[in-house]
Amino acid sequence: MYTQLLMALRHLVRRLAGLPPRHAWSNPAREGMLTIGIDYLEANRLSGAYAEFGVWRGETLATACRLAQVRQSFRFGGHYAFDSFEGFPELSGADVHPMFKTGDRACSLEQMSANLERFGVPPGQVKSYKGWFSVSLVPGGAADREIADGSLSFVWADCDLYESTRDLLPFLFRKAKPGAVVAFDDWFCFDANPEKGVQKAVFEYLAAHPEVTLVPFHRFGWHGYGFIFQKLTGDAIDMLGQVRTGLLMG
Repeated sequence: MYTQLLMALRHLVRRLAGLPPRHAWSNPAREGMLTIGIDYLEANRLSGAYAEFGVWRGETLATACRLAQVRQSFRFGGHYAFDSFEGFPELSGADVHPMFKTGDRACSLEQMSANLERFGVPPGQVKSYKGWFSVSLVPGGAADREIADGSLSFVWADCDLYESTRDLLPFLFRKAKPGAVVAFDDWFCFDANPEKGVQKAVFEYLAAHPEVTLVPFHRFGWHGYGFIFQKLTGDAIDMLGQVRTGLLMG
């Protein structure tokens, strides 16, 4: 709430001064999550790259690039974009929902790249990977070879669906470094039902990998939740029951 009020105040001051909004195309809730996440990384001296999975038209990706550009002592060590650029896949099972339709939210890679330039992101700053996650994120693929394990410090997962999130998570937790920010844009979709959508995929993965934990960090909008990723060892794994109880109730 504080972050959103601060962002609104900044926009008001710019309007009163006769200046255009700094990010007229950005979403305040997402910009707030990005801002507090970068604050956290900067304060903890955590370096690394930014990766976004499900970029659609590029607004959130551009916001992340622009917010890092204006910092005096912080830069991401690379920017990566992953998307099919074909909209939603064929929906079935746990992914059927009235707000999602096959083919919706399609934006070509060329159009998204043009949007980034229009939003002020220099050409070539973002490396894009086109394809369904079940193909583009496989071990030994181009992304796996080109992005080092433990090199991501901020991950934005806007996957919407159970299957897309399920296909993402093994790659995500291999490439993210301990302490990385992981923001799930659609955490509260599907009525926040832990047996559907993003939550279903995440809780299944955590159950199968007791060394991985997500520490609740920051809620944004009605839909999103940001976490801090940690990989635990030894006796710390025995405490995961308490941590995950907090995850469910946080």
